[in-house]
Amino acid sequence: MDSLVVQLLIMVVVAFIITLAVIVAEWRTKTFKTWQISVQSVVAILLLATGISLLTVR
Repeated sequence: MDSLVVQLLIMVVVAFIITLAVIVAEWRTKTFKTWQISVQSVVAILLLATGISLLTVR
């Protein structure tokens, strides 16, 4: 893999982990609204899809 792809993959993984941590933290403290969780879930899915597509790049 190219070094740029590796750097992008690292950034996507870190952003995905942070997004999941925010979702879990808001869920545990019950400080969320349905639309917030929905938007954060969409962001998490997009990050996961981007990560998978970066893994398929050769």
